[in-house]
Amino acid sequence: MSIESKKKHTKLFIALALISISVTSPGSAQPRWRYKAEMPTSRRSFTASVVNGKIYAIGGLQSTGSNQDPIRTVDMYDPSTGIWTQMADNPLPMYEHSEGVVDSKIYIMGGYPRVPTAPPSAIFQVYDPATDTWKRKADMPVPRANHCAAVVDGKIYLFGGFCFECPVPGRLLSTVSIYDPATDTWTQGADMPFPWAMPRASVVNGKIYACTGFGGHGGGASWEQHPILAVYDPSTDTWTEGAALPFGRNDAQVAVVDARIYVMGGAIEERINGAPGRIADVIMYDPVVDAWTDAPPMSTPRRAQQACVMDNTIFSIGGAMNAPPPDGTAIISKMIEVLDLKPVVDFNGETSLQALDKLLAMTEGKEALAIGPGLGLGEEASGLMRQLVQDTKLPIVIDADGLTALCGYTHILDRQADRQIVMTPHPGEMARLTGLSTDEIQADRFTVARDFAVRHQVVLVLKGARSLTASPDGQVHVNKSGHAGLASGGMGDVLTGLIGSLLAQGLTALDAATLGVYLHGLAADRLLATFGNAGLLASDVLNELPAARQALSMES
Repeated sequence: MSIESKKKHTKLFIALALISISVTSPGSAQPRWRYKAEMPTSRRSFTASVVNGKIYAIGGLQSTGSNQDPIRTVDMYDPSTGIWTQMADNPLPMYEHSEGVVDSKIYIMGGYPRVPTAPPSAIFQVYDPATDTWKRKADMPVPRANHCAAVVDGKIYLFGGFCFECPVPGRLLSTVSIYDPATDTWTQGADMPFPWAMPRASVVNGKIYACTGFGGHGGGASWEQHPILAVYDPSTDTWTEGAALPFGRNDAQVAVVDARIYVMGGAIEERINGAPGRIADVIMYDPVVDAWTDAPPMSTPRRAQQACVMDNTIFSIGGAMNAPPPDGTAIISKMIEVLDLKPVVDFNGETSLQALDKLLAMTEGKEALAIGPGLGLGEEASGLMRQLVQDTKLPIVIDADGLTALCGYTHILDRQADRQIVMTPHPGEMARLTGLSTDEIQADRFTVARDFAVRHQVVLVLKGARSLTASPDGQVHVNKSGHAGLASGGMGDVLTGLIGSLLAQGLTALDAATLGVYLHGLAADRLLATFGNAGLLASDVLNELPAARQALSMES
């Protein structure tokens, strides 16, 4: 069979090693925070909402002093121009309130109407950016401030907070109230695990994750910052717990990018000049693995700021900066910092699960996928590889780090019986895939290769002297080309690319594997007189492939 390129088709396979190198070279800088245009109004303890690509900052305080009122100001930021515009004032001044966006309208709930602290409000309003108008809605069933809100399936969920007039210990609430904008009515959900003030809520895949703040049953001095992560499932009205934060904090903010939760800044219990210390620390939670990792810290320690997300970029806005001096005042910020999380590497420079959607988009219109060489062995890269195998429908060849990522996960292959999948392990990789020792693999290569291919319905190339290619129907092909000079670094990468290119030309997995293995060995055989068994480089074999292909074509 001729293997001349079929130029009328797109003949492109994607090697993740090349993608990671082209997007960011090894040692490239981690994502970092950058400054953007300041707000026209300094504020803390406010809300910020995203509607149609614009950010709306509403209410808050402009200082930490006791002789002030909350502001009514609404400022709108357009990231495309970097320009702020003042919109219609909120009819009611408010701070420590919450917000939720449904159908491009911003719902503002509760909070304190003045300083010194007055009883929290039950007032519920909606702002329509399209008409720049405000409207009163049905009051909350429980007045509250220092609470949080989240939106799931068009309903707004309110959690926790303070309620000065409520007959509950310490005036902390565990109440969950649910608002339906379609009917302008409230219902009650299952209480939080304990009374909770200053929680922050994020939504990932229809579940609400609450963290940070104060919690306790005794009130007063028993209130403590806690590291608990509580998970609420609206579909079952139940609570569970996820992995605890590394440490407690309050007045932090949260944001979700690519189904991961980022917790930013806040205050910790260590005292600075008599007040809780502000921090710049940022941590990231991945619900898939239920684990926290460090993320790039903000440039400036802040608490009571707000966070928004657009185009995989976190905007951290306003807040109180620096430790307060003895007179109790602090700097209230107009600052905006942004963290762009669009790169496809994680914070350790490895290929990241955040790249999944981008890589899947890149495979559209392509004909084959080669994955593994240079991918990396981190959990992020391995998770990305496993997800790609499940999500892409392209013919695929898996080698090197891609094989290691499947160790303990070979059941993924069992769900891909209708796919064209080639795997190219050497005996050590085969041992890891099967749980056998390398000696056991080498003692019965034929049976091991055949049984794996049949069980998982893949084409398996077990590399080595006389490489074997086993098919899902139990056939095993013994390759007779090649020599010991192929046992050097990079040779497997050349074979992976060769098989990938043959898959892209429309060959079946079995034909691409058997032909690729033979051509790979034939190219090495043609160089034997020049290089012998020693000193042969992968680049030599790569450069010889066109001549080997031509020779094979002439023979056939």
